[in-house]
Amino acid sequence: MAKKPGRKKKTKKQKLAAECDQLWKDIVKFRDKYTCQKCHKHPLLGANCHASHVIPKSRSRSLAFAPLNGKTLCFHCHINWWHKHPVEAGPWYRKTFAERWQWLEVQERIPVTITELWYSDHIKYLRWYFLLLRRSL
Repeated sequence: MAKKPGRKKKTKKQKLAAECDQLWKDIVKFRDKYTCQKCHKHPLLGANCHASHVIPKSRSRSLAFAPLNGKTLCFHCHINWWHKHPVEAGPWYRKTFAERWQWLEVQERIPVTITELWYSDHIKYLRWYFLLLRRSL
């Protein structure tokens, strides 16, 4: 099969980041029992189930794949509330998940260099974390 013109091959680092991202999403949704943390709809399936970052990936790459930096929201709550009403959404999160928020504030200040090795190690950590999570629930 011929390579499509203009399409770049993903680097190893990009492939590792994509694997981290998928594991992170699976962990967040599983931990939250596929339930919207805002409106409590359950079960959320397919495109209606969003694993959403608390602190955006663009603001903190080191927290991009931290399970505590995620919450499960339905499509409506994610797009029409979380993103469109951040003045309301932020305080709601800080009140509802106070311990998670405190952890995120501390972790965000720690400088981290993201390398292929970091991604590889983080994938191992996420797999281990997911295994423990599945055993405990």
